[in-house]
Amino acid sequence: MKQRIMAGLLLLCLALSLCACGKKEETTASVPGVDAQSGAWIGQGGCFTAERARMPKGALAVGEYEGELYALTMGMEFCSLCRGETEIKRLDGHIYDACAVKEGFWLNEDLYEDGRASQKLSLLSFTGETMRQLTLTPPDGTILRKMYVTDSRICFNSSDALLLYDLDGTLKASIPHGEWQGELLMGGDGAVYYLEDGAVYAINEENARVEPLFSLEQGTLSCGDGETPFFRIQSEGIYRLHPDGSAAPLVLWEECGLAISGVSEVLALDGGRYLLTGENITPLLLSPAAPSEIKPRVILTLGVLPADPRVLQFSSVSAAVSAFNAESPDLTIKLEDLTDGGTFTVEAAISRLNTRIAAGDGPDMLFFQQGPGALSPFPLIHQGLLRDLSVDVEADPDMTLADILPAEAIARDCGGLYLLAESFSIDSRVGLKSRFGDRWGWRFDEYLEMDRSRPEDSLLMYNITRDYFLEQCAARFARSAIDWKSGTCDFQNRAFADLLETSKSIRENPEDPNNMVFGLPWTMLHDGYLLTDAVFINSVGSLAVYRQSLGEDFSVIGWPTPDGSCGSDFRLSEPIAVLTASRHPAECWRFLKYVLTQSEQTLPCYRPLLEERIDAARNRTDDSEPLLYAEMLKGPISESDAALLTDLLAHIEHTTLYDQTALDIIKEESAACFGGTRSAEETAAMVQSRISIYVSERH
Repeated sequence: MKQRIMAGLLLLCLALSLCACGKKEETTASVPGVDAQSGAWIGQGGCFTAERARMPKGALAVGEYEGELYALTMGMEFCSLCRGETEIKRLDGHIYDACAVKEGFWLNEDLYEDGRASQKLSLLSFTGETMRQLTLTPPDGTILRKMYVTDSRICFNSSDALLLYDLDGTLKASIPHGEWQGELLMGGDGAVYYLEDGAVYAINEENARVEPLFSLEQGTLSCGDGETPFFRIQSEGIYRLHPDGSAAPLVLWEECGLAISGVSEVLALDGGRYLLTGENITPLLLSPAAPSEIKPRVILTLGVLPADPRVLQFSSVSAAVSAFNAESPDLTIKLEDLTDGGTFTVEAAISRLNTRIAAGDGPDMLFFQQGPGALSPFPLIHQGLLRDLSVDVEADPDMTLADILPAEAIARDCGGLYLLAESFSIDSRVGLKSRFGDRWGWRFDEYLEMDRSRPEDSLLMYNITRDYFLEQCAARFARSAIDWKSGTCDFQNRAFADLLETSKSIRENPEDPNNMVFGLPWTMLHDGYLLTDAVFINSVGSLAVYRQSLGEDFSVIGWPTPDGSCGSDFRLSEPIAVLTASRHPAECWRFLKYVLTQSEQTLPCYRPLLEERIDAARNRTDDSEPLLYAEMLKGPISESDAALLTDLLAHIEHTTLYDQTALDIIKEESAACFGGTRSAEETAAMVQSRISIYVSERH
């Protein structure tokens, strides 16, 4: 009996070890800065915790007063003073710049009197009282950019010089520089410095010149504190930077079990705390901590490719990661640059990614951008490497698939719900209802008839070519023709042949220097010069703005389709996928659910949030919080505008996602048809043959 028990245990151990083979290890974070035995801090930088700072995002200036954060936010024609996240005073005017000082905020407002421009400067206390005002008149031809105020000077960087005024508004020095060059930076020592082409300069007012200090070879420079005048922000943390350029770590994220990205400014606060802000991140409060306060977390990696810092700087995904990390006590999302800071090309990064995934060492999630050279989800879908997220949605007690507006379209185009996004826009085209009638699409034969009958001095579509028309319509057709679940496709039919014939027969009008068209599209629609106009609907008020500009009803028809069905598509904003190899699918879903349900975008994919946005737009007043369309639309959207949007959403069946390889096959085979050496029917047969093989191989 004992031998049988031992044999059973051995078999069980063997089975468990086989099950574990090839699986990625748990990504529970250790805390490298804390000694595992003694619990002492052993990190190179300081020991800190991070939490969400209660203040508005995108503040114009931030200051601290009596232990609380105060911020100035800029509206269209006003500026708000906030204590924490609460507005305590609103000031009207064209205030475009501000800076914090120990007494409050200096505001810079444009004035135009008697045809001459000047600047009105006001010192606003933290409690909202105006303490001082003065007027400056910059030299003729200069445009003021950034302002900082010290104990003795008002410093401006203008379009062509540094301008130094005393606190009474008298110009004391002008230091010329190249047109639109350089930036100013306030140092932690109370002095203002000049930055240009990676070099840092001290400002010598007496000799009216700047004097080089050191070159910034990496990272981003930010204001320091009383110990060092500068901080250098890098991907791994924040460094103290001395005037001679030497550096020492203030905080290293990994040592503290943190994953923070997108920081562009650091503000030193009382008590050794630091406020971390960036263009599109949730403000974070970094506070000194005891090593025992640093708790291990599960760290999930979100791979990004191509890693363009300019893209991520304004990315809603980057903002969502920042907000999630600030509120999650046990789970951290880490953005991973798959090109390693540009060390690898996109092609090399994709190859390395595939190798890592095969070895079970890939990221937990992937962030997809759309466009040439971007990472495509389709090869990963075909290999079974992406998780069908419908499983997670259906298992969630708070959500159903119907709550995710584009879920059905995504599943239709990708063969499953392999991607989810925080928000979407709509790619479409519009035409006058008096010309097109009340419809959501138009057929290829209608396109050709309208194209043949239009006057020579008019355009059915602006800047249209045969190849571009084929690309747009064939990509849409392929989304319906390919069934990835069954591994079949259907291109050998009359509808696809009609698409090829239409593409071949259109009247091209490619844009070039000799036929550039200038003017407002709604005016050209009225005049009959332009028969359809491309629209990109990115707000619940976009259609209301268009109707207001056009002054009459229009139809949202999109691109032509074989049967005249809806020609508009969902364009997912920065979709995210979960890899099947991730050991933490439940935690990945926690993050994705947060992204969906906490979106601040004006067209969120989460239906309950979208309905809230539409209701808010219905009840909007002239002084409501600005939305994307606020510059052109005052007051609420009408009931008919709201109905037009909701009806359009109900008719859209597809996304802009498509398999690039399938489209390339269509374009290659169509060349012979366009050249007249093969009929549309013969081309359709060739496309069917090639894509059928391609799809079946990936089924």
